[in-house]
Amino acid sequence: MTYVDYDEKVDFTEYSSFNFYATETILNPAEEDILMLLIENNLRSKGFNSSTFSKFSVDFYVEFFEVGNSAVSANDNSSFSNNVNYMSITINFSDTLTNELFWQAVVERRTTRYISKEKKFKYFRELVNEALEQYPPKEEDNSEVNGDLVNNDIYK
Repeated sequence: MTYVDYDEKVDFTEYSSFNFYATETILNPAEEDILMLLIENNLRSKGFNSSTFSKFSVDFYVEFFEVGNSAVSANDNSSFSNNVNYMSITINFSDTLTNELFWQAVVERRTTRYISKEKKFKYFRELVNEALEQYPPKEEDNSEVNGDLVNNDIYK
């Protein structure tokens, strides 16, 4: 599941370069580096530049949580758990000068506790791509709606 929120008043064309905050997560440093590389590669593929003197700063954090329920069997008083593990990554973009948050994505996806390095890289790449798929936000085109209203027989 992906959640995206952004400041609709922001002119996203003003933000052409980025840099990372000093990110601290519950991941190990190698995993943090992988996520930073994936975010950087995704943004570069969209035409953004990494720069020491950037227009916006990138920050991210990761959480793990369980969803599910536990039950007790009426027959033998035994209990069992049907919990599912999830990982959530939150990516924030803030204006470098004002430090104001202007865009955020949160992606939650099912995970397992033990995952190989190869699968972890693929999993992280999917999370980052899903999060940044909607950046920068597309402007809504209202011309068709307005055109239909103007061309409608009621208004002639």
